[in-house]
Amino acid sequence: MTSACSARVCEAFHIARCALTQAQDSHYHSISIALGAEISRLDTTAQLRGTGVQCALDGLAHIAGQQVADTHTCITHAEAHGVSRQLQKCVVADTAHAVFNGRVQVHPGAQKTDSAQSSRTLLMGPKAQVNTLPQLEINADDVRCTHGATVGQLDSEEVFYLQSRGLSVDAARSLLTYAFAAEVIARIPIASVRQQLQDAVLQHGSAGL
Repeated sequence: MTSACSARVCEAFHIARCALTQAQDSHYHSISIALGAEISRLDTTAQLRGTGVQCALDGLAHIAGQQVADTHTCITHAEAHGVSRQLQKCVVADTAHAVFNGRVQVHPGAQKTDSAQSSRTLLMGPKAQVNTLPQLEINADDVRCTHGATVGQLDSEEVFYLQSRGLSVDAARSLLTYAFAAEVIARIPIASVRQQLQDAVLQHGSAGL
């Protein structure tokens, strides 16, 4: 799923829900990119109901102005030997507001579950906001599950280094912002789509500075 808006203040509303159930040995990979709406929300629920299941949910929200991007996910491991991976990144500028709530549930009997979840946010100004809540609910005793969340700003030393190589402040900040977001975009397997999103994020990054 991809949603995009070229204007800094966008009047669009985008509300979406994705629900899936996986059977034995199935693989699923989702990449969602949100480039701005007045309000956007994505709810994803994944039921891993077979052994040997693999599920990956990746997402990027890149917002500015007064935009709101709201992402909620729930991955349920119901059987043994399941693998789930999740990477959610947010770039938030101006007075925009990002929300991420990611829950991983491991049911009794879902032994050997291997789950990792990461939420990373880059705040581009003092009034940008993010609420991030990674959750683990584990009811099995032989699992490997991790989660974490980081919130930060651009590194001033990295900006200075790029300036020393001839880039303007805005260009340096835009390039570093793109590098932060590119990890998710690079996972898109279709080259033409990946290139369009790379161009869109570079443009969006410059507009949001």
